Amino acid sequence: MSFYVNASQSPTPAQRELATRASQFGDALTLAGPGGPKLMRELRDSGFRGAVLLDAVGYAGRPINPVTWAQEQAALGVDRVLMPGVYVPWTKGEIGTLGSVVEVECPVAADLDATLLLAIDARWIANGIEAVIDALACGCPVALVLADAGDPLERKEAAANLRRLIVCHPGTALLRSDHGGLAVTAWGDGHCSIGLSTSTRHFVASDMAAFKSRDDSPRVFVRGLLDWFKGSQLAGWDAANVPIRCSFPCCGGGSLGELYFSGDNARAAVRHNMHALADFADHILNAPREDRASVFREACERAASYYGLPGIRGPVEMKSQLKRWVYS
Repeated sequence: MSFYVNASQSPTPAQRELATRASQFGDALTLAGPGGPKLMRELRDSGFRGAVLLDAVGYAGRPINPVTWAQEQAALGVDRVLMPGVYVPWTKGEIGTLGSVVEVECPVAADLDATLLLAIDARWIANGIEAVIDALACGCPVALVLADAGDPLERKEAAANLRRLIVCHPGTALLRSDHGGLAVTAWGDGHCSIGLSTSTRHFVASDMAAFKSRDDSPRVFVRGLLDWFKGSQLAGWDAANVPIRCSFPCCGGGSLGELYFSGDNARAAVRHNMHALADFADHILNAPREDRASVFREACERAASYYGLPGIRGPVEMKSQLKRWVYS
């Protein structure tokens, strides 16, 4: 498991700080964007020796020479060389499209000893899983990014079909995901890279209309409920005298609703999210390999049992992704 951090052409101080903090959790880090190599060098110079992956985000339309990109990654000593990435839109009625893309990309990846990187419309997982399973039987290691305007794993059948894919291709990696991406470590042997902002927990392609909320309070991952909630919502539970408290060092037992009123609530939320997500990842990865799937499912079932307990003023109903993990 790694955290997924953006790096612009000239990494900003905020990106450096986030990458440095993220590097302190676990033993891996994924740096995304044109500034990834530069930021990786800076982290190495500062003493970070963990595994690093570099996502060029070529699937967003940026032209990248795969040979040059592979050579640059190899010279930097990345954990694995990734292809630049290609986006595969959903083409209902043309189910062979994904296979055609893989047929073109896989030989190039094989020649470069690289991992095939595909950003696929989440409808491929929800509605075209057989085509995905067939296409990924290409002989190349594969890393996926799920593209959706919202949460890709909220789609009906998405969670169940992701499990099917992982069982068939256990080495599949999932980059730019939320906590649900840990399924690749529970049912398989793949790498999960989790984003720390809304824009890095999935990919929104140019042909998709991203959901925009008028509420700009930060999203906070609640470990016990295994879901994300707006800071304003958590503050509302505080006001209703049903606070949700955090026992991690980042919050010192305080209420998560207090993040909404802190002087720098976005940074406070990110610090909390790192601790909470790393704890969930450790819970899965520290289990014996043969038990991880059951540990993941049991954690989801335990979280589901908490909904509704505080009454109508607290978290009453599970969101769709958790329901998919529990009931599919």
